[in-house]
Amino acid sequence: MEEFDPEDDERPIESYPGFIGVTLDDEFFPEKELECLKSLNWERYTNLLEWAPDDHTIEVEFRKGLRRINRTYDYSSLCWLLDQVPSIKVFHDPGGPSIASAAVFIFFIADGVSAEELEHDVLALLAALQSDFQALEAQHGQELDEIIGTHNQGRKAEQ
Repeated sequence: MEEFDPEDDERPIESYPGFIGVTLDDEFFPEKELECLKSLNWERYTNLLEWAPDDHTIEVEFRKGLRRINRTYDYSSLCWLLDQVPSIKVFHDPGGPSIASAAVFIFFIADGVSAEELEHDVLALLAALQSDFQALEAQHGQELDEIIGTHNQGRKAEQ
């Protein structure tokens, strides 16, 4: 993953050619090309992934071929996940020297990639994630619900 080197510090990131989204810390701000990824319940999915083995992968049939992607533990690793998509170029914006700087990752359509290829790859990624989510939910959803229920009961008792 490369560092983003802006042409002009005053230029809005959205105005750069091929811009398709950004994450600021744990917040994901997609453009229309990535909007469908917000449909996944990322919090629950990443909680379910805690039960998956360390070598857990998803298989995604991208336009340029099949790729195995290792699991990610949290929503902030969405940038790492998107960096595995051949039609997406991910940049890290190191920001300035400020202590309050957010972790910023910027997404662009990769060079030489058509809008159709990008759409195919994003939808293929989403389908693989949804399939994995459903499998993990069937295997571990009840356990997760029990833990969440116990946690919520403990919080109510504290109040």
